[in-house]
Amino acid sequence: MTGIAFKPLLTLFSSGSCRAGDKHNDRLLDGIAHPSTDWRHWIISQRLLRGRASLSTDGEAVAAILATDPFQRRDWRRWSATCGT
Repeated sequence: MTGIAFKPLLTLFSSGSCRAGDKHNDRLLDGIAHPSTDWRHWIISQRLLRGRASLSTDGEAVAAILATDPFQRRDWRRWSATCGT
């Protein structure tokens, strides 16, 4: 899962925005978060807030986003399965 910066994704859920400009995170957030007018930050969307409300932690919300990434899905699932044992 190289290239994914977890901290900005966690920051998005904890504070409502995170920096844009990381190609991997920008790809993940495009269409589910809102870019700021200057494209330097991502702003959390109602869609993400609703999804977050159904989960226990911000970490679970980040995991859900990562699980949707077709480039990371297999590795992410394998890693998640080993953490549950």
